[in-house]
Amino acid sequence: MIDPFKRTAKIYGVSKKEVMDEIYKAIAAAYENPNSFAKSVPKEGEIPTVDEVFDFIIETCINSSL
Repeated sequence: MIDPFKRTAKIYGVSKKEVMDEIYKAIAAAYENPNSFAKSVPKEGEIPTVDEVFDFIIETCINSSL
């Protein structure tokens, strides 16, 4: 299976960690004033991890195409 974070890192010439950090910054910014979609993401802490957000998006897409 292709790792989208690793692939993005390769395309932009950065590390996977840098990609993950930038995505997390965007998520954190979204949670400063979260909309209803953001509030519906299952999370263990106050702000979901990158993996929690992507898992939720994938699950939502799969379930909506049924």
